[in-house]
Amino acid sequence: DVAYSFFAGNAKVATGDVYIDIDHPQKNKEKDESLKEFKDANGKYGYKNKSGEIIVQPKYQDISLFIEGAAAVKYNDKWGYINAAGIELTPFKYDDAAWFREGMAAVQLNNKWGYIDKTGKEVIPLKYQDIDWLLRVQFREGLAPVKLNDMWGFIDKTGKEVIPFQFTDALNFAEDLAPVKTATGKWTYIDTQGKVVIKETFDNAQCFVNGEAFVMREN
Repeated sequence: DVAYSFFAGNAKVATGDVYIDIDHPQKNKEKDESLKEFKDANGKYGYKNKSGEIIVQPKYQDISLFIEGAAAVKYNDKWGYINAAGIELTPFKYDDAAWFREGMAAVQLNNKWGYIDKTGKEVIPLKYQDIDWLLRVQFREGLAPVKLNDMWGFIDKTGKEVIPFQFTDALNFAEDLAPVKTATGKWTYIDTQGKVVIKETFDNAQCFVNGEAFVMREN
């Protein structure tokens, strides 16, 4: 019923209330293909190189893709990050952790989201209710959608709130435009200054890819 944008070779599609991941027919260059995930006989995850050599020992409860040279991994019920050599970049203390994008990654602790950089420093305080949970991609074109006090707005990499919290939902920027849902219950598109640039409204709208975007109007 609904299809979302591809990232790192996958996209979410929805049929009713059920969401599944589908693979892109072509390799997505944002994914680091040098390491492959694997699961051992004890149910623990690690990474192998293309030759099948174990690079990161299988000790993690859950793992994610390597993006920008780092991957979120779960150990002792908490998430942290490692690099491609298996070196731990952050402590394992987060309840949830997303991919790196533009040098930043969203992390969650005690139901609040914020951002870390590649050194593990929390550069944007963990105070937000939500991020773009479907795509797990936050910063694009220097801005990220976040939720505060039940409304969505956009912040920059310093944490400055550059587009006010006035939307009931929002997705990330792509090709200088972001889909946002207004108080009317309809979706439209804004530019990086927060200005509505497409006057038409839709019942559903997704990010632009190669000059086109999926939109839907219900009958």
